[in-house]
Amino acid sequence: MTQKDNPLDHECVPCRDGKTLQELFENYGVRQHTIAKMSDMAFTVNTLVFMTEQELDEVIQSMVENFHIELLLGERYGLKVAVRTEKKAIEKGWL
Repeated sequence: MTQKDNPLDHECVPCRDGKTLQELFENYGVRQHTIAKMSDMAFTVNTLVFMTEQELDEVIQSMVENFHIELLLGERYGLKVAVRTEKKAIEKGWL
């Protein structure tokens, strides 16, 4: 299986409305490397949006402690804000 065929590639796993992790975190200061790692960990937009705040905090903590991903402070906030914004858009029916 080539990298292009990998179903976990962050550009190949869209959510219901077709949004990828790349699009979710666009303009939120999350680096490509971090997005790729999240995709490797099998996260999708849907899985992140339907997490509670506590679960999202645990994911971020796990990325740092267990997977040794160095997240910048702005990235941590960017991850949370992007997910919150997407969740709010879904709840309000904007998507």
